[in-house]
Amino acid sequence: MKKGFAYLLFFLFTLIADAHPWDPAVHVIVTTDGGLDDMRAITFLLADPTVQVTAIIAADGVLTAPDTWEKVRQLLERYHHEGIPVGLYRRGGMAAKGCPAARAFRWGPDPGDTLPPPPADSVAARIFRFLPAKITWISLGSLAPAAHLLGSSSSFLQKTEKILWSADGDDLQHCFNYALDPSAYQRVGASGLPLHIICGPDAGNL
Repeated sequence: MKKGFAYLLFFLFTLIADAHPWDPAVHVIVTTDGGLDDMRAITFLLADPTVQVTAIIAADGVLTAPDTWEKVRQLLERYHHEGIPVGLYRRGGMAAKGCPAARAFRWGPDPGDTLPPPPADSVAARIFRFLPAKITWISLGSLAPAAHLLGSSSSFLQKTEKILWSADGDDLQHCFNYALDPSAYQRVGASGLPLHIICGPDAGNL
């Protein structure tokens, strides 16, 4: 297990330590790029009764965004969480790694429907509109989706409490999640939102 996954668990436990069972203390939107460690992290979040996963955004990174979208829907089908909306974010010029091992690994059974993926903007807008609580944004890949919504959604700053980012804070220049979109880190950092880097020195490795 990657150190980053262990750090994510520790950070979330500190957030929810005083929560009452079955009463979500943390509402999250998760962005993922299809890495195998992302599947473990999302599985943990779905299983925790004190965390409500309100939406998941699939983006380019380890896999392409469409491939990641399919993986996430497989996972939600497996755990009977089909009601969680899954959005798609694609940024021009950001090439996915296309890891063969990650692409071959199934996250669950294929969903029975053939619905087209909704854009991340519409999914996030719906959550921001109808959820009264503030959101903890968990970026398991690039910060690009968060940076995009900073510019496209007037509600992002108001409705986001903090951002947790899976990255190597000790060596960002050689971190895969940073290299996907370095400008996204600059834009999020300049927003004034609390940004917590939650991974250790092996972040970015598969």
